[in-house]
Order: sequence, then structure tokens, then C-alpha cells
Amino acid sequence: MHRDRSKRPEDNPMTSHPGNRKPDPDQQNGHVPSGARVPRARVGSQKDRCPPGQHLPACRCGVPDDDEREHLATGFGTHLRALRDEVGLTQEALARRADLSREMVAHLETGGRRPETRTVRRLVTALLPGAANAERRKGERSTLNRLAADSGREWQRRQLTPRRDRAEARKARRDAFALKEVERLGKEIARLEAIRGPRPSVPPTKATPGEQG
Repeated sequence: MHRDRSKRPEDNPMTSHPGNRKPDPDQQNGHVPSGARVPRARVGSQKDRCPPGQHLPACRCGVPDDDEREHLATGFGTHLRALRDEVGLTQEALARRADLSREMVAHLETGGRRPETRTVRRLVTALLPGAANAERRKGERSTLNRLAADSGREWQRRQLTPRRDRAEARKARRDAFALKEVERLGKEIARLEAIRGPRPSVPPTKATPGEQG
């Protein structure tokens, strides 16, 4: 009797492909065997998430600190809210038109998020649609972008001022140390001169007749 070699165990799709195998009881219960590779879960990008206690630009997440939040709310947020009230839209209606979430619109009006240029464009287009508003759209985009930039410059100034102050303090310490060192060396030279005393005067030598030219 000849054994049929046409079918081998590796030809069985349930055994040849690990993805088609029936999971072990431990895996069905949520247990992972020791040494097994576990797929890494996907998480939000660093741009969208901010580590505790850190703010942009450390993590580039677009979340301002308390001082900048107030600056954004009184500038950018107030102007955006005035435009929305003028055209009679709710936050939810504006969000639908601009393809944003209502939470994002609320954050922008209260200074909770830094506005991006593309977001400003979408908001202004949603608030002032149509060819008749083309010139005003251009002006409002410029105004909102300027208000957002003012907030960024103010934040940068607050970040750079302590850094500049520290650099100036380090330079002042170095200059003070150099001045003290010069004074110390001057005193040391004077002390050595006092110990050695005045130098004896040496009479000038006269040339002998044979040495004259």
C-alpha cells in the first residue's frame, strides 16, 4: 500500500499560516505566553499629546500655558467670537462649516489652543463665504493671523527673557572675576617689588681706547 504524498501537513492552511491557527486557551483568556511578541499599541502623536507639566514648544502639542492662554483669549478668541456672533452662528454650526470639532472652536475662543494658519483660513471661509466677501475674508485672515502671531511673540519673549538674563548674569560674573584677578596680580607684583627692594644703580661703563672705533 502506497502512502499518498500529495498532501503534506504544511499544505494545510490551518497549520501552515500562523494567522489561521486556532488561538490557544491562554490567548483566548487574554494571557500572553512568555517570550511571545506583543504588537505595540498605536498612540497619539507627540504633536497631539502633551506630557504632564510641559507645554509648547517643548512637545509641540499646541497647548498654551496660562499666561499665553489669557493673551490668546483676549486677542484672537475675542475677535473670532465677535465674527461668529456677527454672522449668527453657534460654535457647533461654525464647527460643521469649518470641518472642525465644537471643542476646537471653543478652545480657540477661550485661548485653549494655538491657532494654525490653515485653521484660521477654514474658520474665515466658513464665517464669510461667497465671492462678495472675498476682500473681507482676506482682511480677517490677516487680522486673526496677526493676533495669533502677537501671542506667539509674547510667549517667546517671556521664554527668552530669563535665558537672556541668565546669560548676562554669567557674563557679569566672568567680568567681575577677571577684574579681581587683575587686581590680585597687581598687588602680588607690588608685594614682590617691596620684598626685593630698590635696585642698585649701575654706573655706565666707559669704553677703553682700544675698544673705540
